[in-house]
Amino acid sequence: MTTIRSWEFWGLPRAARATVLTIIAAAVMAVVAVGTTSDETGWLLVSVLAMACAVTEVINVGIGRTESRARTDRVEITVSTDSVWVFAAVVAAPLPGVVALAVALSLLVSVRDAFSTSDRVRIPLHRVVFNISMVVLSSTGAAVVIQTYAASPLGAYQGGLLVAALAGFAVMHLAESFLLGSVVSAHGGVGWRPFRELAFDWRGALAQCALGTLIGVAGSMDPFLVAAGVPIAMLLQRGLQHRQLVTALARDPKTGVASSSGWRDRAERELALSRSSNQPMGVAVVDIDHFKTVNDTHGHLLGDEVLKATAKALTSAVRDSDLVGRFGGDEFVVLFPQAGRAAVAEAGERLRAATAELAIEAPGLELPLRITTSVGLASYPRDGDQLHSLLEQADAALYDVKHTGRGRVSFALDPRSMTAPRNEGPAAEPRRA
Repeated sequence: MTTIRSWEFWGLPRAARATVLTIIAAAVMAVVAVGTTSDETGWLLVSVLAMACAVTEVINVGIGRTESRARTDRVEITVSTDSVWVFAAVVAAPLPGVVALAVALSLLVSVRDAFSTSDRVRIPLHRVVFNISMVVLSSTGAAVVIQTYAASPLGAYQGGLLVAALAGFAVMHLAESFLLGSVVSAHGGVGWRPFRELAFDWRGALAQCALGTLIGVAGSMDPFLVAAGVPIAMLLQRGLQHRQLVTALARDPKTGVASSSGWRDRAERELALSRSSNQPMGVAVVDIDHFKTVNDTHGHLLGDEVLKATAKALTSAVRDSDLVGRFGGDEFVVLFPQAGRAAVAEAGERLRAATAELAIEAPGLELPLRITTSVGLASYPRDGDQLHSLLEQADAALYDVKHTGRGRVSFALDPRSMTAPRNEGPAAEPRRA
């Protein structure tokens, strides 16, 4: 039997706990305010919307998760069209009905997430309550916007509902993104990037807004017309899932950097842009020295940690416009858009230095594990005008480095090392940080 003090909520950082409690308190006040201002509920429409959402979720979870495992092995589908049904209530139901549906669908999502995986992951109570609070606040805000607009003189004009719906959904979408982003930021200290990424998925948001508006209008005429939106919502969710799968395929699941195919796609686009604008571009091929010795001596689990640490170090050493990718094994590639030869040379040295500073700790190691990397560089247009030729030249430079000392940086057409070899011993051996 668990006690209140054993809840996972108390393990959150203090800022995250404060943010979650603030959002929950605001949602409770919104529910109380709604309950005291309206007696209308629209139970029939709300019930039909809830059943339609449940049917859509049951069908899509089975189909979507099966396809995701078949195509990407480990990707879990998290996108859904829940907002469509909530927004349909926002458009057509009184405020109490909107709040009731928001609570019901949030509970449905929690049950779906708990039972749609083979290991039946237990969802912490604070997360369930937070999700309910987030949807209640965002949907209530959207409903207030739409009802206020409809009651104003502007609401009498043709097209007024469409304008109100767009404004209301923008409020709901941005509010959910902001609330979720604020908690993620407070929990992990990652700034406001989660808010930006969630808030500006405008294509999916616009599609859900349009479908929710149509279902809401149809439901206001006859609640049972809501059933006609189920197959459309299923198709929309499949489209959103496809986008997520494409995004997942562009990332290496082990290190989080771009996958080989994702990196090549971006590099080909940047090379085409460089040709059309007569701008330079560079690539780097980075190889971890003595990586096989790491696996053979310390095991593949530590080898995976080395890969992850190296990917993180490489990413921290480049510009936001650059792109780090993994080509497989212990080989990484880096793209430097609009970078001349001197800038590429400086970037290559930063990559080498960043990985040389790593000190990887693991159980069983008396001293942290230190690594070095060898870096081969090539630049457009001097070293080639096709991506494959640039990679071949950078790989040739890497080959030269690997056979003349390792732990250095070299350009394709300049085999002389840019940095002097360092006599630091085998890179796979643990040394004092």
